[in-house]
Amino acid sequence: MSSTDCLIDQESALSSNSSQSTYPENLISKVRDHALSLRKLQKAVQQERQQDGEIVSKLISGQIERQPIRDVEDSEPHGINILPYDVIRKILDQLEDHIHLVSCALVCRGWNAIVRDIWLSERALIMEGDVLHELYGIPSSMSASYEENLFFNLKKCPKLRKLYIYPFLGTDITFFIMGNCCPEIEELFLRNGRFKGASLGSLARYCPGLKVKSERNLNEDNLADFLKNAEVLEVLTITENRSITGKCFNHLPKMKELNLSVCNKLTDESFTKLAEKCSSSLQKLCVGEISKRSLAIICESFPNLHTLDIGGVKEENGSSNLVQITSSQLEKLEYLEFSCSSYETINDREFFEMIKPAKKLKKLLLPYCIWLTDEMLSIALTFCKEIECLDVSSHQITDQSLIPISQLDSLEEISLNNTKVTDEGIIKLLSECPKLTFLNVDYCSSVSFETLYKAYDLISQGSLNKQLVIRFGGETIPMNTLKDREDIFGYDQIEYDSENSSSDYADSYSGSD
Repeated sequence: MSSTDCLIDQESALSSNSSQSTYPENLISKVRDHALSLRKLQKAVQQERQQDGEIVSKLISGQIERQPIRDVEDSEPHGINILPYDVIRKILDQLEDHIHLVSCALVCRGWNAIVRDIWLSERALIMEGDVLHELYGIPSSMSASYEENLFFNLKKCPKLRKLYIYPFLGTDITFFIMGNCCPEIEELFLRNGRFKGASLGSLARYCPGLKVKSERNLNEDNLADFLKNAEVLEVLTITENRSITGKCFNHLPKMKELNLSVCNKLTDESFTKLAEKCSSSLQKLCVGEISKRSLAIICESFPNLHTLDIGGVKEENGSSNLVQITSSQLEKLEYLEFSCSSYETINDREFFEMIKPAKKLKKLLLPYCIWLTDEMLSIALTFCKEIECLDVSSHQITDQSLIPISQLDSLEEISLNNTKVTDEGIIKLLSECPKLTFLNVDYCSSVSFETLYKAYDLISQGSLNKQLVIRFGGETIPMNTLKDREDIFGYDQIEYDSENSSSDYADSYSGSD
């Protein structure tokens, strides 16, 4: 039974019991209005799809000749309209802003037909601001309802796969429209959504193929209702939501990617539930600041994880602070980003246990982990020898760390900003890492323009990648733009006090510790 038939049955049931006053009159009226609206919308969708299909079929079969576009008043085409239909279509298809595309549809009948053709094959749609009214160039006060305007837009894109709406008003009608106008929709991004008498469970029922969902303003109950009905959901993004605790995670399907950045109220129990539901399926996990117990659960429970982004580890008192990371199953990990600015939250042995199995690690990002020392990094790199991108921006790193770093044969990008490395160490690193494409030595008080001159010489000799980009002295310097050493002298004239800048930066950072 279709969703429309279900609503019609509700209407009949309510109407038959209205004489007995079982239901309030306003509820009966509301359901009746919704049923009528759904009938009209469903009929309109079928008619529009039939008309659009006929037009496209004629264009493809050649029944409608694709001639150069002509203006209404002119007998001969001029300007861009002298181009063939297919060329103009390719040009207009490059427009990313939906509003601009709508404006093009208002130019003439020919362009309107082209835009109509583009919409029929559209795979992604972005609708921001008051776009539902702006699409037709009429004031919102003169326009139809939100649901009708949404329908008027989505019916043009029956093959839509990705939809981004900001802001969004969620009702049973809007969810029905999305599911019926765009039955192939897989990725949905909703920001600043407001839900009036509707739940996200309706969305999951009307869009059974939905795999991605992004929403900030969600409460726990609404998310739970959505997860119960989203059987094929694979990717879920809920960022900057400070109300989600994770108690609804027992309804999670087999997830592949989960982004919970800046959701800082997640409990240890929520990660236990996540491990029970998605231990073998989860491949990518992004979380905000979590407890050490939660970090231990992550390390021990997700053997297929290839991307892990941790916003930090909380400093806690009591039993939670006594938890130790004793083992790790992160053998398939390829990307690890770990931001933690406290000395007390994780120790050397725990860091080694966490990273030891990750022999396939490609990107290791440890920005401003002030607990990171030369010894810790050296031991970590003995386990992870395939690293291509490394960020060890920290006050503790010196030239001693550059010795094991220079032995990474696949290294392409490295950030050493705000560290204690020197010209001597960096020059040796450049000599032994010919694949290097990016080097960040900003705010390094012991690094001077001598490094730039040496890098230029190595490139000239063919010993260093000519595509190398160096970040130094607040400037991004593509080395392939330097014609000779005198060009470096031009950067040398920039007024920049490296030592003072580094000192000020370090003071401002350490002041928060």
